[in-house]
Amino acid sequence: MDDKTIIGALVVALAGCGGASISPELRTARDTIDEARESEAAIEQRSQVRLAEQTLDRAEAAPDGSLEERDLAYVADRLARIAIAYTNLASLRRARGDVEPQ
Repeated sequence: MDDKTIIGALVVALAGCGGASISPELRTARDTIDEARESEAAIEQRSQVRLAEQTLDRAEAAPDGSLEERDLAYVADRLARIAIAYTNLASLRRARGDVEPQ
């Protein structure tokens, strides 16, 4: 195999790895939603976690790197964080013996 063939094969191989990078907002949203799925929030705040997942799905469907993708990912992240926070608050109240608000 000559040098040109090897270089050509490397270029083709590397070109396949050069997909668009995901936005930091999308990466953060994925991580936060994974955390919510693995926590008690998945049970206690099921609808909130599901809404975060649906918003993440919309972000992932948006054009890569677009403002829409980043905005939806940000909202998905915040929805998941809210679900986790409400779950933590409820857990703290139960531990203190407080009555849960209706």
